[in-house]
Amino acid sequence: MTNYNKPVAKEEVPEEIKMEVEAPEEVPAPEEVEVPKLETVIVEMPRVNVRKAPSKNSDVLAIVSKGDELTYKGAANKVWTEISTADIPKGFVMTELLRKV
Repeated sequence: MTNYNKPVAKEEVPEEIKMEVEAPEEVPAPEEVEVPKLETVIVEMPRVNVRKAPSKNSDVLAIVSKGDELTYKGAANKVWTEISTADIPKGFVMTELLRKV
């Protein structure tokens, strides 16, 4: 039977294996990074569908109204713009129905 409570002798580390550890150099503070301002687009038509994908056949996530401000995320293609709102992290609207601010 093995006795797990028996103390184990500590061995000395040979001098050739020991390494000197230097204190780390002072790390400079990170530079401030400028966060780009998000662009806004305005809805130009009375009722506009925000879709799940850049297609007229895609599910409608929400309907936005003329004058609503949406966050511009980029052009999905020549016809669709990717947008976001407080409630919709990713949606698509036909570009011709929007105006950049």
